[in-house]
Amino acid sequence: TKLLFGDGASVTWVAEKNSTTLEPMISEFVDFKCSSDGSGFDKFIIPAGGCRTPVTDDIAKTKIYMNGLQVLNFVNSKVTVQIKEILSQNQMSPDDIDMYFFHQASKLALDSLGNYLKMKPTQTFSNLTNIGNTVSSSVPILLKDYFTSNTLVKDSNILMCGFGVGFSWGSLIAKR
Repeated sequence: TKLLFGDGASVTWVAEKNSTTLEPMISEFVDFKCSSDGSGFDKFIIPAGGCRTPVTDDIAKTKIYMNGLQVLNFVNSKVTVQIKEILSQNQMSPDDIDMYFFHQASKLALDSLGNYLKMKPTQTFSNLTNIGNTVSSSVPILLKDYFTSNTLVKDSNILMCGFGVGFSWGSLIAKR
């Protein structure tokens, strides 16, 4: 797992429409959906540390454990289903989304999402090769990186999706 992670932090500023002179990356939130399934807690975990399980001499328990196949199965089964549901609830198809911004988990996970959703390569953006998986900061950093060198016309449809430990996942449809 060491090779997957990069360092990163982000701050997201949400303001009332027209309350600032700055050009927003997102002009409107259309719909969102959040889910969690605690049965996956042991598939991606640091087994020891904190009050629940104090660290002992067994250094292996202080390292991240990940069952990669189970995590990928979670992405393919739960995350893709949620994305299809939120699109359907908003009378949209995957082709109606101009740009997808996914948590930058791994190239395998991103490729798998693209295949399951039958997305065109031009419908997604990745910065994984430059900064790795920055965990909960990956989607905000991805947005910043995209809009630093790219543009989307006003009212473009955007879908953002984050997923990870636990298992927890959430999807958001927005307008540029």
